[in-house]
Amino acid sequence: MGIKGTIPLYLKDQKNCAATPSAPNHALEASADEEDDVKLTSHFWKRAVVFIAFTLVVTPIIGYCLLKAMFNHASKMVHYSMVFNLASLIFGGILTLSVSTGGAVMYFLFAALWGLVWWLWRDQFELIARLFSVSSAGLRENPHLCTLAVAVKVFLMVMLLPLMLCIVAAYSNGHVTSNSRVESYNNINNTCLDSDQNEVDCCAWETDGWALSYIFFALLSTLWTVMLAFEIRLFSISGAISQWYFMPAGQSTEGTTVSSLKLAFGPAFGTLCLGSLVLTFVEILRNMTESARRRRNNFIMMIIACCLECIYSLIEYISKFATIFAAITGSSFCESAQEVMTLLKRNFISSYAVWWLPKFVLNCVACCLALLWGAAVFAGFYLEESARHVSKASSEALLLAVICGLIVLVILSFFITLLIDIIEVIYLCYIMDLDRQTVTKEEEAAILELKTGLDGVLDSAQ
Repeated sequence: MGIKGTIPLYLKDQKNCAATPSAPNHALEASADEEDDVKLTSHFWKRAVVFIAFTLVVTPIIGYCLLKAMFNHASKMVHYSMVFNLASLIFGGILTLSVSTGGAVMYFLFAALWGLVWWLWRDQFELIARLFSVSSAGLRENPHLCTLAVAVKVFLMVMLLPLMLCIVAAYSNGHVTSNSRVESYNNINNTCLDSDQNEVDCCAWETDGWALSYIFFALLSTLWTVMLAFEIRLFSISGAISQWYFMPAGQSTEGTTVSSLKLAFGPAFGTLCLGSLVLTFVEILRNMTESARRRRNNFIMMIIACCLECIYSLIEYISKFATIFAAITGSSFCESAQEVMTLLKRNFISSYAVWWLPKFVLNCVACCLALLWGAAVFAGFYLEESARHVSKASSEALLLAVICGLIVLVILSFFITLLIDIIEVIYLCYIMDLDRQTVTKEEEAAILELKTGLDGVLDSAQ
């Protein structure tokens, strides 16, 4: 069963903890005397490795094809994802109809609401489709952005590994002591009970005081490091894409990614540290709010948590665009945040659409592809195992389908995150052109229909 399975059993035994702490132990130790009740056969894993390896090889190709489809058929991809969502809601309502009429009505109401949103926001959906097309072109012209994103993830893992090891080592400095929640002992079952007569562990692991302080600051440093890595990636992508967007036609984009990365680790590093610190505090406050909501699970607390979540999301949204603006203009984080708020307010409806529509559309496409791939893996593995007369063919095929589907979802999320970052950079460049009433690049302006927008602005001004 392993350490995770034996530590709770160790803490439940009253003999393992004294009334007063003894000499501190410097590590939690547990022996694995029990084996897992359920183990998949080695035959399954030998066969599954082939499917998993094939999935790992094919999924990046699927991601590349997704980017090509977004460049050539962006409008169709957006509409297909909308149809998929609407059909899913209607299908869910039909399935629920035989079980619960009220649940089916809710599904149909959501389907009607989604259809209404699709109709009312059709112009915003078209804008998102055009942004998809231009963003795919931007990624095609800056292929090293994929290398950059992978490199940042590897760098983050290398940085986090020693921090995690230090946190584990610090937590293991302590001793086993009596659980303060124990009020009585049940001699029949040999279990400890709390004041409400609920079964609790007789013993508890008590970490040394210095270790708790260290763990707190180490976790804070870890979270800040993660946010800083995200900011460095976003800044580098923003710098490279904005240089391509504002670059005169015919010039090469070679070296733009490297130059943006040098700026991120050079003059702009303080800006990124400040931006990541803001995001760190937002994440801490979000976790504190969620913890308070769970402790006081009532309607008022749910309303407060919902309102605070909107505020946190808005701060994150503005901080992200402030980082993009800083990469474009070289301004400080605070100056960029002020300028970005002004730009976003002047283009509120389209800015709100860019906030959630690209993620929604791409996540729908990724989920659909993952489900299709999982279904294909299930069918292939089930047919193969059935031909071999394996008794657990269906359950093993289902498990393998879930594993391969999750692999597809995780790898596609890499492409989705990269494309969303590029979309937001191009959108900011787009509204900056609108605000200045200029056309930077004829080709991208034609795709975004920027000239039409500018003509409307000029007509209204006259």
